[in-house]
Amino acid sequence: MSEIDTCRESVEAVKITVNALQYTGISIKNTLSESIYQLNRWYEQRKDSTYLEAALIQIRAYMELGFDYKDNYQLFDSILKKLGTCREMIFPKKFYNAKKINLNPNSVRSMIRTWSCSPYHTMPIKEVVDDIIEKVKSHKNGIYTYCRNNRPGVGDNNDMYLLVINDQDCYFHDVKKNKFYEFNI
Repeated sequence: MSEIDTCRESVEAVKITVNALQYTGISIKNTLSESIYQLNRWYEQRKDSTYLEAALIQIRAYMELGFDYKDNYQLFDSILKKLGTCREMIFPKKFYNAKKINLNPNSVRSMIRTWSCSPYHTMPIKEVVDDIIEKVKSHKNGIYTYCRNNRPGVGDNNDMYLLVINDQDCYFHDVKKNKFYEFNI
């Protein structure tokens, strides 16, 4: 197995592990940020570069989950500098930029793929959009699930979306595409 494959597996493992946090009310974003910070501290104390390599894996996971590099740029830039590189070399893709959504019907609708009329959907698309906006505006804590083609035997046609609202976070998760959206409130 190549080093790239090993890194990819490690990033995916981090993403799977932290995704479970959303069901406990613990902030994924804050947990990853604090973990990366702690790895950097351990590097400073022990001068062992494996802590920086572990931090880089977590930074990749942080960004692939849709969180914005700019929110922790000082810490992340510091780690990359210690590794002898920079953001443009390690993260050249625009794909890493977090998607911020305005809280209006058109923007909220844009997060959701095709949603035809069907009795197997959670609710009609207009109701889904209105429900998301209402819950975000009123900051109604909880994890809300919206499904397209939520019937047995459909397989890959099931699209599931989660709206997560707790004291620390408010985001929308496209589970199938593993994309996260934050709201401009």
